[in-house]
Amino acid sequence: MNDVLLTVIATLGWVGVLAQLIAYALLTRGRLEAVSVRYQGLNVVGAMAVGLSSASSGAWPSAVANLIWIAIGVLALLSLRRLALVMILRRQVAKRREAMAAARARVAARRTRVLDREAETAPHLAGEESDVLQGRPLQPGSTRPAGRSPRGPRGRNESRRKASVAA
Repeated sequence: MNDVLLTVIATLGWVGVLAQLIAYALLTRGRLEAVSVRYQGLNVVGAMAVGLSSASSGAWPSAVANLIWIAIGVLALLSLRRLALVMILRRQVAKRREAMAAARARVAARRTRVLDREAETAPHLAGEESDVLQGRPLQPGSTRPAGRSPRGPRGRNESRRKASVAA
């Protein structure tokens, strides 16, 4: 190989060692966290440079060790990326839940206003339907009250129940 190229590769190896030492020093002093992109990035870049320098000079054990170091660092970076995506998704879910709770509150307030208006326009019905609906929570994702109506069960099985009682 060319002497200039060997000198560049050797210098690159020293820069890699320096990057790894700086990463470790910052980690031990508490300036970087082990689960940070900067720390893992410094380790990967340093291992690449040292591995290239080791391979070019024929120091294969060191080159293989740095190749493993690169793989560990890349896996850590991918894990950090996945963790960041999970955190973003959790924030989005929390925002959607807050929006749904706000929408439910608006629907409940609107329902209360409608019932109050009905009570004003038809005072003879004020005690019947509005009291029943006032205290009932809404079905998830709906404007309808949850649970059965006070008049008894309704639905598909009603005719079956009547038939079994008659028999």
